[in-house]
Amino acid sequence: MSEVAEILQGTELVSRFTEVAPPWMVYKAEYGFALQQLKSNDYTMKVAQNNPNSLLAAMTNVAACGLSLNPARKEAYLVPRKGGVCLDPSYMGLVKLATDTGSILWAQSKLVYENDTYQVNGVDEKPLHQTNPFGDRGKLIGVYCVAKTHDGSYLTENMSIEDVYAIRNRSEAYKSNPNKTPWATDEGEMVRKTVTKKASKMWPRSDNHDAERRLANAVQMSYDNEEVKLTTSNPQLNDYTDQQKDFYNQLISDSDALGMYIFQCTIAQGVKSNLYHSFVDGTKGKFQRIVDDLYSQGFDKFTEYLNLFAQAQESGDSDAMLELEAELTETEIEFIRSKI
Repeated sequence: MSEVAEILQGTELVSRFTEVAPPWMVYKAEYGFALQQLKSNDYTMKVAQNNPNSLLAAMTNVAACGLSLNPARKEAYLVPRKGGVCLDPSYMGLVKLATDTGSILWAQSKLVYENDTYQVNGVDEKPLHQTNPFGDRGKLIGVYCVAKTHDGSYLTENMSIEDVYAIRNRSEAYKSNPNKTPWATDEGEMVRKTVTKKASKMWPRSDNHDAERRLANAVQMSYDNEEVKLTTSNPQLNDYTDQQKDFYNQLISDSDALGMYIFQCTIAQGVKSNLYHSFVDGTKGKFQRIVDDLYSQGFDKFTEYLNLFAQAQESGDSDAMLELEAELTETEIEFIRSKI
């Protein structure tokens, strides 16, 4: 143990840690937490002694990700992998990093069992989840992660347990020795972490680039630790295109309230949030207030037109219908008609 303590007290490690750690993180405290974790598991301690370089890398990653080893916070752990020690972020750690970015207010991941009542209300709404904590909830059938954004919206990601296991089964570490992985000892934690990593892809990005980098590092580190072979996906799913940004700016310039309301109703929630946060520093607050006002006015206009269209349609007044259509674009007409 004295050998490991000596490694952790090395001048180079302390200097590197201090250089990359967030301001609030103190090496002396993390050193103590690291020793505490290692002493609680003889095998991990032995791996650290046999591969000191891996321990140095793991402690550097503590600083790089900004995830504390404090057992009370449950953000990350030192675990043995492939003959070395590595930092393993928890799902709570990933959520902590996401809230640090400022892109979301909070997020939580919950397991769903067959005897629960679970109802999905859309990707941008909170799901209904009712449980009986004192009864038999049955077998595990799925998991979800819901996050609340700063504009009051919700982003929900759902995964069946079969989808979770499909990702687990792509892990080389799991395939080589399933009983020696956290999937055997802490399956619930791993299931929650799997859906949280997937959900994080659609959370809006913020202007806090340092926090965004720490979150990206932690997610990638988690995949690397588990040696998961990811299937091809679109990581820019919530990126807005140049055309969308130009149209968004034009709506603001034209003070087009109805157009702004309909545009925001017809794009993905993640794209909507990223556009909302796309203004340069110094002008962000001003333009976000303009967008909020246009959206509110647009909703009122939409409601007014919706009622007028419904009345004209119900009464069979084709002249009134033509007059209304003459005031609107084809996109606006199509959207309003779809809501009648």
